[in-house]
Amino acid sequence: MATVLDQLGYKFTADNIETIMFIVDDNLDGVLNFNEFLGFYDFLEYLKSLFVSADTDQDGKLDRKELSALLSGAGYKFTDKQTELFYKMCDADGSGFIEVYDFFELTLFVFWAQILFNKADTDGNDRIDIKEFNNSLKRLGVAMAPEAVVKYFDELDVDKDAFLHFEEYIELVFMMKFIDILLGGM
Repeated sequence: MATVLDQLGYKFTADNIETIMFIVDDNLDGVLNFNEFLGFYDFLEYLKSLFVSADTDQDGKLDRKELSALLSGAGYKFTDKQTELFYKMCDADGSGFIEVYDFFELTLFVFWAQILFNKADTDGNDRIDIKEFNNSLKRLGVAMAPEAVVKYFDELDVDKDAFLHFEEYIELVFMMKFIDILLGGM
């Protein structure tokens, strides 16, 4: 997969390839068939067109304002702090801008976070209560005392409605990503 994508001009890390496989492998056989790959390639082309349309000054990179507008246009309500975290996580060369491959990585991260959120949201009401959150932590291999779970949940629940919405839940995924980076995983 990495070789084919490289030949098509797309460069992804091994971790990103694993995430792509998880997202795109519809029949879960560990191999992409032609239709799965074609769907993924079409998706990459779509992402590239989104990037180009968001790049209002056409300089080949997204500044914070352009990225925020793109994410808002996609229906996300990320805070300025979260947008800054996206930069820290995805700006591989430290340029201060999101370039097209940084954008691909960001998109994979958001999709991965959405998958984790959807798995945690067992009742399908598009929000996570404390019980679902606790179960989600266990599935992710995070062991916490019950009082620590409640405290962490309360910290993430910015609007204090006793539920985590996707934009609040993604903070957990950020934390996991940064811990993994600190430990040398990504």
